[in-house]
Amino acid sequence: NANTIPDECDIAAGEMDCESDGIPDICEITENPNLDLNTNDLLDECECFFSNYCTGMPNTTGQGGKISFSGSAFVSFNDLTLVGTDLPTNQFGVFYYGPNQLNGGAGFVFGEGVRCVGGQTVRLPVVNTGPSGLPARNIDNTEQPHSQNLQPGSTWNFQFWYRDPNGGPVGFNLTDALSITFCP
Repeated sequence: NANTIPDECDIAAGEMDCESDGIPDICEITENPNLDLNTNDLLDECECFFSNYCTGMPNTTGQGGKISFSGSAFVSFNDLTLVGTDLPTNQFGVFYYGPNQLNGGAGFVFGEGVRCVGGQTVRLPVVNTGPSGLPARNIDNTEQPHSQNLQPGSTWNFQFWYRDPNGGPVGFNLTDALSITFCP
């Protein structure tokens, strides 16, 4: 591919080269439009994808808990923070992730909620939802096992499992789930 790229496409300061091959992404796309099938001027192989799936069942807030994020899924930026919303206040829980979407993404009943994420799961340290019901946890992908798992091109599924002692006889629930495809 490098032999067909014109000389004027040598990498210059500030040009995006997501896969670090020395050729600006836009030049690669111009040469081969199939590298950017969604036509957003980013190489498809370098795009991060996020999508929520499964359904958080109602908790004592009256809502189903949700999981989202701040930062990005660029492994090189190392700035991904998981965030929970619509959760009971001052309760403990854990964000966790795994490679699989259970039951085709529909999950299975677990406690008062639905467990959506499975496979060899990794639990992050316990957090408290605080007075606003908004827990957050940064993932440092320079630490094990994250540095091994969260690689460019890999897809992982995330969920928050939390205490909800007044929400039903079992006393715990889960948010919906978030699928993330990581990029360089």
